[in-house]
Amino acid sequence: MWKPGKPFDRLLALTGVLPGVIVALLAVGVAAEVFARNLGLTGFYWMLEAVEYGLLTLTMVGAAYILGIGRHVTVDLVLSALPNRGRRYFRIGINAVIAAVILYYGAVTTHLAYVEDSSLYKSFDIKEWIPMAVVPGGMALFLVEAIRQLVRSFGPEGGPIARDVTERWSGTGLSVSSWAWSWCRCSSACRSPSPSSAPTSSVRSSSSAARPG
Repeated sequence: MWKPGKPFDRLLALTGVLPGVIVALLAVGVAAEVFARNLGLTGFYWMLEAVEYGLLTLTMVGAAYILGIGRHVTVDLVLSALPNRGRRYFRIGINAVIAAVILYYGAVTTHLAYVEDSSLYKSFDIKEWIPMAVVPGGMALFLVEAIRQLVRSFGPEGGPIARDVTERWSGTGLSVSSWAWSWCRCSSACRSPSPSSAPTSSVRSSSSAARPG
């Protein structure tokens, strides 16, 4: 059965894979740059700027996925003084407010750069609004995920967000490790595994154990 939230979960899974790919490419590029310079070669003059754009992209793109799996760094100075339910609402509300503020100013700045048709003349000659558009794009995904968590926290169960995250990512087959295979097979990855498919373990009874002579 199709559920409205599952396509967005697949999108978040993609944003969880993309930063890993970017980090791998940057690691290979920087290693090649260092190796070339040690050999006395010119190296890649554009590598530093590529690292800057890569770090910006992986931070903004992967923020929503990290929020979805509950791995964002938090400060418990204020949260520890609140009750459990109030702590949950406060945490999610702060995430939504901060994301909305960054989204607004990022969109305004990106639109201004697009209207002025400004360009960046460094190693890459590109329009300034192109790398800047990553900020409102990533914060839009972050805001949507924060609102989803806030809405779910008002549900009948009112359980912790961590439990809901575990059900979404562990029981749906959409974790980063299995996302690529699930996506390529185009199967119903959102289906929970059946109890019959759970691994079984054989335990030898004490009666069949060898007794010492």
